[in-house]
Order: sequence, then structure tokens, then C-alpha cells
Amino acid sequence: MSFDGFQRVIGVFRHRDYALYTAGNGLSLIGLWMQRIGVGWLTWELTGSPTWLGIIAMTEFFPVVFLGPLGGVLADRFDRTSNMIFFQSVAMIASFALCLITAFGLINIWLLAALTLIVGIAAGLNSASRLALPPSLVPTSELTTAIAMNSMVFNTARFIGPAIAGAVIKLWGVEVAFAGNAISYLALIWALNSIRRSLSSGRELKQQRQNVLNEMKEGFSFVASHPAAMVILGMMLGTALLIRPVVQLLPGISDLIFAAGVDGFAALTAAIGGGAILGGYWMAQRRNDNTFDVGLVGILISALTIIGLMNVDNLKLALPLTVLLGASMVITGVGMQTTLQFAIPEKFRGRVLSLYGVCFMGGPALGTLAMGALAEFFGLSLPIAIGAMIVLSLWLIFWTRRSAITSALNAIKTSE
Repeated sequence: MSFDGFQRVIGVFRHRDYALYTAGNGLSLIGLWMQRIGVGWLTWELTGSPTWLGIIAMTEFFPVVFLGPLGGVLADRFDRTSNMIFFQSVAMIASFALCLITAFGLINIWLLAALTLIVGIAAGLNSASRLALPPSLVPTSELTTAIAMNSMVFNTARFIGPAIAGAVIKLWGVEVAFAGNAISYLALIWALNSIRRSLSSGRELKQQRQNVLNEMKEGFSFVASHPAAMVILGMMLGTALLIRPVVQLLPGISDLIFAAGVDGFAALTAAIGGGAILGGYWMAQRRNDNTFDVGLVGILISALTIIGLMNVDNLKLALPLTVLLGASMVITGVGMQTTLQFAIPEKFRGRVLSLYGVCFMGGPALGTLAMGALAEFFGLSLPIAIGAMIVLSLWLIFWTRRSAITSALNAIKTSE
């Protein structure tokens, strides 16, 4: 790891707005991961069912499939920080309600699903504004580093949050984990409110006068007219459906495959987070070159790692593999998102990235539901391993065509 790369990582924080956003977002994400651990484990305690793990994952992640395109219109039409403040506030209220209902012993799986759904709806409408924010906070030359650092912050929280959640749940109960998340939203809301740069500047008035459906259609038409962009979105959807569900299925994997309980669940989640931090730091040092090829390599490593993970039955052997899985998933996500960010004209950024969010967030929800249902009949290992092998087959196709895809992506922005 070069000194020049380290300087790139540190240098991105000289931008005031980005530094404020990163600090607030980091604290909020620690709370979010505390809640995710709590929700996952509470689901398992209430039902003991892999199918219900999939259903609960659907309630948090699948609303973006329906609401993401609408969120994209909002991101291109209004100030993105204002959008985020509103939807973060909605999620905060839902988390407080979850805390109180659980604390008073009124929780059941249906209430858990309903409140998680509210959080999911807020996240679905918030997704495009969040994804479209980095180009407004840093210069273009530092975009890869900013996106990678966002991923590092997310996964540092994935590392810290579960560790805190495991201790909190054992000592005081799952409702305290929910309370921690609700309070943590305040940090991000404060940071967003402190960012002075107006993200609405430069919006074209004709875009603001169109109705919502026309603006959504315009975003879909832009992607449809550029097959190379569709390739990126299709690849992310494939990995989201067949690779990322492993994260949501960790409670069952820990209990059924490794017999490790909630401690194993927290350890596996933290291991993925630790690996993701390493992967994010490696990407943060890189310049804006070959991001598509790097993302493809990440997909290959993820698929091979999952196959290996499903062939071990010892937690100590599984932890290094989950570290590698976390690193490779981040390398894939940062590589592909950066490639797409550079290819999108600003006026379409929110709407196109909303489709990326649909793939990235909605795909794991659907994949987890399908794999959870199959696991009821075939066990967890077989569906997960088959998904990884399908991804390997798709990877071979895209790897042989990567030069043509990269050239087509580079031509998109210049054609607008």
C-alpha cells in the first residue's frame, strides 16, 4: 500500500461537506447495523425459520424495487440533502416504535415485518439521493476514493455495529439495539443539515416541469438506449440475487451449519465487515482507471469464496473466507458504481443510480427469499452454492467481452 495511495485516502477529507457527511453517516450506520443484527436475531428467535429471514429481508430491501425509480426522480428534481433528511427522519421514528413495542413485550413477527417495511420504504425513496451525492461533495478526480471511502465507512460500521449489538442484546435485550439505531439517525440528520452546498443547482427547469411518470420514463429510456449501462445493471442484479443473500442468511448459516448461535452470527457479520474495510481501503487508493475490470475480478472472487464457504463446517475456517467475501463484494460494488457514475450525465444521475439501487438493494431481498424457501427443503448450503456457480458462468461471458463493454461505457457521456 503506497504512500501516494494513503495520501489520496486522507486527502478526500479536506473537503468540508464530504467530511461532515462521512462523520454523520458513520455514526448512523453503526446504529443501522445494530438494528439489523437485532432484527435478524429476533426473527430467528420468533420463528426459527429461514423463510422468515427471507421475508424480513424483503421488507427492508425490496421496497426499493418499486420506489427506487420514484426516488430517482426526487433526486434529480429536488435538493438531495433535503430528501435524505426527510426519509432518515421517517426511519428514525419507525426505529423508536420498534424499540418501544419490543420493550413492552408486544412484538410479534408481523409487527416486526411492518416496522421493518417502513424503514425499507424510507430507504427505497432515499437510495437515489444517497448514491447521487458523492459527485457533489468531491471533485471528479477523487470520485473513486470518495465512493470507496463511503463503502469503508459502511463496512466499518458493519464491523463495529454487530460487535456492539452482540454485547447489548446479551446484556440488556434487543430493544436497546433498536434504541441505539434510532438515536444514531440524529448524527446523519445533523450532518446533512450542516452541508451548505445546494445540490439542486444546475437542475434544468424543463425537468422540473415534467410530471413524475414522464421523468421516470425518461430515465428508463436513457438506460435502454445504452446497452453497456444495462450490462452493468444486469451484472449487479445477478450478484445481488445470487451472492449477497449470504449476508441476510447468516443467522441460519451460523446456527444450522456452524452451530455457533448469536455469537457466531455476530462474528461472521463482523468478519464480512472487516474484509470489506480492507477491500474499501484498497479501492480508495486507486485512481479512476480500470474500474470495470476490477469490479469483474471482485465478482469472480466472491463466487469462488462462497463455494468454499459452503464446503466447510467449522466457524474458525469460515471466518477467513467471510473476510475475503466482504473484501470482494466491496471491490465489485465500488468498481461497478464508479464506472457507472463516470458514464452518467448529471441530469440523469439520480434516475439511473436509482436503478442501480434497485439491483443492489432489491436483488438481495428477492434472492434471500428464494434461497430461504429452497433451504426449507434442501438445506442452506446447496442453494447458496448453486447461486455462486451460476454467477461464475455469467462472469465468463462478461470477462471475454469486457473491452467492448468498457468502450461503450466511455462513449455514453460524450454522446449526450
